[in-house]
Amino acid sequence: MEELLDVIAGTDELRRSTNLDVALALAAAGIAIFPAKVFQDAIGKWKKRPAVKGWQNTASCDPDQIRRWWSEFQDAVPGIELGQAGLVVIDADRHDDGADGVAALTGLMAGHDGQNPHPKTSTAGGGEHHFYRQPLGMQLGNGEGRLPNGINVRGTGGFVVAPGAVRPDGAIWKPTPGFPELTHAFRAGMVPVLPDWLLEMIVPKQPTPEPARPGEYLPAYQHRERAYAAKALRNSVAELEQTSPGHRNNKLNAIAYHLGRMVARGWIEQETVTTNLLAACESNRLASDDGADCVRATIASGLNAGLIRPHPDLPDIDNHKAPAPNKGNGPSAHHHHY
Repeated sequence: MEELLDVIAGTDELRRSTNLDVALALAAAGIAIFPAKVFQDAIGKWKKRPAVKGWQNTASCDPDQIRRWWSEFQDAVPGIELGQAGLVVIDADRHDDGADGVAALTGLMAGHDGQNPHPKTSTAGGGEHHFYRQPLGMQLGNGEGRLPNGINVRGTGGFVVAPGAVRPDGAIWKPTPGFPELTHAFRAGMVPVLPDWLLEMIVPKQPTPEPARPGEYLPAYQHRERAYAAKALRNSVAELEQTSPGHRNNKLNAIAYHLGRMVARGWIEQETVTTNLLAACESNRLASDDGADCVRATIASGLNAGLIRPHPDLPDIDNHKAPAPNKGNGPSAHHHHY
């Protein structure tokens, strides 16, 4: 028995050493790292969450800080804070419900030959991480856009487990043979920018609005827009509170984007939106599950994207009655997450 325990202990020590080495190698390449916990829930499903609060701001390339973290969190895996790195990851998963994001993404990429090679990871759960740089002048957050089921986007406000990391059960996030290795490509500035065809699936092109004409926005109509936005916020909060686990973060990002477009027009205050969405995430337990900092980052990502795409004018109606934004179901931004 003692010999068996020695083998297990040695295996654990090797895994911990590997995770620390991976974290230090990425940090040396200039990619900010933080410790993340990987664990199984009550039904045996693997989950991950940051081991430190404020990880978006505290993620570091300092080797001494990283060693202190791994001394405190010995079973941690290295998490990549994507915002600081300027990276966006296309995350393809295979789900028990039959949605095979890996096959769907393979099919999409087969129709777009001639792409620059990009770092790719085969995840511990059988999925894939495709690493790209953020498009110039943009900060894509977390969401789905018009991508097929099983494919998500991880960007500003999000993180992924680093290639080379080892899960407690021994499963590994493996760099895919034949693709550039992330640390080398990042250090050399050779991680390609997200391809335009993927960007268009994530952020559908918006028609260019006509410039405002003097006197177009009269005070008499401002009340209607503010009433519209207020009702949109109420519906959105109600919808978010009822959103089930597994969909809450994407729903939050979509709603923040939708309301951010109204903030851009001055129909509602940004602080009002943020406060109410935070309260909704307390109600649906997203804040306790993912952490308040993660929730705030998702809200900020959605709002910032909405601010650069102001909401179009409301249609003219008789008697200036404020229309319901979405017939009681809250604003829908499934195809406009950013």
